Amino acid sequence: MKLAGRKLDETVEHGRGPVPESEWNGTRVWRRISDHPPTYLPFGYGSSLPCNERTGTWVVDKRDGKRLFVPNNGVNGYSHAVLMADAQAATNWRFRSKITIMNLYTNNDP
Repeated sequence: MKLAGRKLDETVEHGRGPVPESEWNGTRVWRRISDHPPTYLPFGYGSSLPCNERTGTWVVDKRDGKRLFVPNNGVNGYSHAVLMADAQAATNWRFRSKITIMNLYTNNDP
């Protein structure tokens, strides 16, 4: 039995979609304050405090509407820059690269 050199290349695209909250909020920096749309504030930032352009920045995922508010002065030991980077990572969807599957078959010809 000889392995034929012929192969079939098939491109498979892995699933794509929003990163699950369990992954992007594993350290529990964010707390959900609303479900429709999913809205988050960093722990330590009071729900009664203003969430506007003067006090911070809303980072919004345009595909699923998830929103995270990043206060200008940071909160709970997290700087604005750290919270902003975390919010941007949480609102970016994961796009897995395509992989190529090579199907090899055997050829019984000598």
